[in-house]
This record gives sequence, C-alpha cells and structure tokens, in this order.
Amino acid sequence: MADPAFAALCVVLSYAWAIAAPVAAWLALCEADRVRLNRREHPQLTREAILAAVAAPFYVLSGVVVGWVHLRGLHDVLWYMVLAGVAAARWLAPPALLAREERWQRLHRVSAMLLVVFGVAHVGNHLAALDSLQAHVTVQNMLRAVYRQPAIEVLIVIAALVQVGSGWLIVSRARLQRANGLRNLQVLAGAFLGMFFLSHLTGVFSGRLLQNVDTTFAWATSGSGGVLTKSPAFLPYYSLAVLAFLVHAALAARWTFSGVLGQTRALKLCYGLLALSGAVTIALLLPLCGVRLG
Repeated sequence: MADPAFAALCVVLSYAWAIAAPVAAWLALCEADRVRLNRREHPQLTREAILAAVAAPFYVLSGVVVGWVHLRGLHDVLWYMVLAGVAAARWLAPPALLAREERWQRLHRVSAMLLVVFGVAHVGNHLAALDSLQAHVTVQNMLRAVYRQPAIEVLIVIAALVQVGSGWLIVSRARLQRANGLRNLQVLAGAFLGMFFLSHLTGVFSGRLLQNVDTTFAWATSGSGGVLTKSPAFLPYYSLAVLAFLVHAALAARWTFSGVLGQTRALKLCYGLLALSGAVTIALLLPLCGVRLG
C-alpha cells in the first residue's frame, strides 16, 4: 500500500526540480548584477536565462504546433534543436541596445489594465475548484456570460497579443541592462507570461475550434484526478503561469503607485502583493493535484 506522506514528498521534490530552471535563471541574473557583469558584452547569459524561464510554456506551445502537422514524434528533436540554437548564439555579435519606445510602454500599460481585470477573475474562478469542479463550472458560467461576448473576447485576445509584442520589445531592451533582484524578477516573469499567452491561447482555441471541447478546469487538468494522473508536466506550467501573472502585476504596481504612495509605501505594497501571489499559487496547486476542500 502506498504511503501518502512519501507520495506527497515525491510530488514536492519533483515540483521543486521542475521549477528549478526559472529560479536558477533569476539567481544567475542577480549574481551577474552583483559582480557588475556587462550584459551587452555577455548577452549569452540573458539568452539562456530567458530560455530557462520560458521553457515550460514554449515546450507546450511547440507540442501543439508539431501536433498540428502530425510530427509529434519529433517534438523532443525540435526542443534539442532550440537548445542547440541558443547555445550557438554565443558566437553572434553583441546586440545593439534598442532605444526606449514610449508608445510601446503605453500600449503595454493600457493592454495590461484589461488583462489584470480578466486575469484576477480567471484565477479566482480556478480557485473555486478548491471546493469542487461543479463550483468552478458555476463561477465560470457566470463569468463567461461577460467575457464570451464576441466584442469583449476579441478585446481580451488583442490585449494579450499586444502584451506579447510590446512585452518582448521591452524584454529585448531590459535584458541588456544591469538591474536588481526585483527588476530581474519582473523581466523573467514577463517573458514567461508572453510565451504562456501564446501557448494558452493556442491550446484553448485549438480545443474549442478544432476538437470541439469545453475548455473548463477539468479539461485543463485531465479530469477530477488532477494533472498528476495523466499530465504532470502541466503542474509547473499552470502554477508558474499564475505566479508569473501575479508577480508581474505586483512589481508593476510598485512603479505605478510610487508617485502616489512614495517609494517606501509602494515597495511595501509590492512585497505584500508578492506574498499574496505566493499564497494564491500554493492554494491553486491543490485543485491542480486533484485535492478538494469542499
């Protein structure tokens, strides 16, 4: 008979290993800044850090794409080719520092407002699965009455794509500049989010339009048993997406409200939101693993 405590320990250790890459990426950037490494002269560090951060959503996205062309058996080959390509990039000439574009910053902020509203509602909807899958569906049906309106759904998709485009331009510039721990965290979380938006939108609309399935929490987590029963790789994929979204928003709040609250209070607000981000992510891990409190 299986020991539940040992099983839980194995899940925790496996999850820690699965999220080690983005954590190592953040630590590497912070250490590079501590020793004052010139990122323009050593751009390979940030290339590899960003790849480590976005690995989970990129792997899922590439799996969907190769599935479309019936080449799923070559998925791992594609992944190793990407790794080889990034490794070979070390011999490229140092990239030029992009000029700061205020219009892209404004577009990023405006589109973020809509996505924050939708994202908070969406994460709250998933937390309802802590009670039961039926509770999740009940809340989802209420929310869908609003966000499945054609005009609103189009706006959400456009906002997500604008976030991806403007965000990658911002990351392309920020990755070459020395920063601090919070700024590095914001850049890596933003990079993860950009890749996740592409991956998640692709998966959801493929499910709805090509497979004709209802893309509920049960669909995303392989049923009532959770992702561990069939697709354990989706545990870091979904949980890190929630964490990246909340962390990115929390760090953006620091810069947004510093002029109103002052630097000290804005930083305290940021730390409070970061703590809340961690708590929400841990809570969401339970229904993802098939645990219900209701």
